[in-house]
Amino acid sequence: IPMFLGISSMIVASMIDTIYIGIIGASELAAYSFTFPVVMALSSVSMGIGTGAASIIARAVGSGDRASVLRYTLHSLLLTTVLVLFLMALASLYLEDVFMLMGAQDDLRLLINQYMRIFILGLPLFTLPMVVSNVLRAVGNAKVPGLVMTLTSGVQIVLAPLLIFGLLGMPELGFVGSAWAGIVSGLVRTIGMFAILIFGEKILCFHKGALTGLVESTRHVLYIGLPSMLNSLIGPVSLAIVIRLLSSHGPSVVAGFGITSRFEMLVMMLLMSLASSVGPFVGQNWGAGKIDRVYKGLNASYKFCLAWGFAS
Repeated sequence: IPMFLGISSMIVASMIDTIYIGIIGASELAAYSFTFPVVMALSSVSMGIGTGAASIIARAVGSGDRASVLRYTLHSLLLTTVLVLFLMALASLYLEDVFMLMGAQDDLRLLINQYMRIFILGLPLFTLPMVVSNVLRAVGNAKVPGLVMTLTSGVQIVLAPLLIFGLLGMPELGFVGSAWAGIVSGLVRTIGMFAILIFGEKILCFHKGALTGLVESTRHVLYIGLPSMLNSLIGPVSLAIVIRLLSSHGPSVVAGFGITSRFEMLVMMLLMSLASSVGPFVGQNWGAGKIDRVYKGLNASYKFCLAWGFAS
């Protein structure tokens, strides 16, 4: 439930941004819709690393191995940082080609590039908090990260119209004001998450020999995280193909599709939150040797997913 509230608040903030951008014009809204698949694809890194980290950390928690918890936490965040920097460089080089392949027209690509250049600068502020959130759930702390995500989404909801429309003496940035609001909220979220990790749970620390076993930790994280990344890419790739097909019908159609896709994501959030919670639950019980609870938890989760799917 805390994870659902946290992720849903981020989606709601994005939906409200869609309203603000829609007021500016259909072209801006279409440009915003074109960014969805790329933003989702870039975020798949944090989802993959977070899933892998949560799995191995939860097993270490279940078995009572705190030294491994400290080591895996640090190494997972270092791995995330390296991958994010690589993705930032890659995206900067091929951003234009990606959106051209998706069928964005010249005038839209200008808007898209303005937005994405800013978003890429803030990519670490989006990915690192997601990984930290997974780590905190792995050690049994779900409520506080969910609260941080909800509150910082509120920061974006309040700040976005001020920057987009230039209210209360703020500069009128137009379409890209949404990206800057996201960066500010991401910065607050990052500070909050790391504060919990360092001062609350006390599981992130640097000391002599902290990098020992980095290669082995990376291998363990990627063993689970890499398939998770590839699985997470199915959604954005499918979305990009659909937008490519719709692009020939004009910006208004793409803009309309972008609005409806946000509502679809909101419906899916409950299942995604459940999936994020199942990993640490399974890992902790597996590490503690309580295999019967693993099967009971998975069985209950499958039943809930089926019920939610039919109800939706």
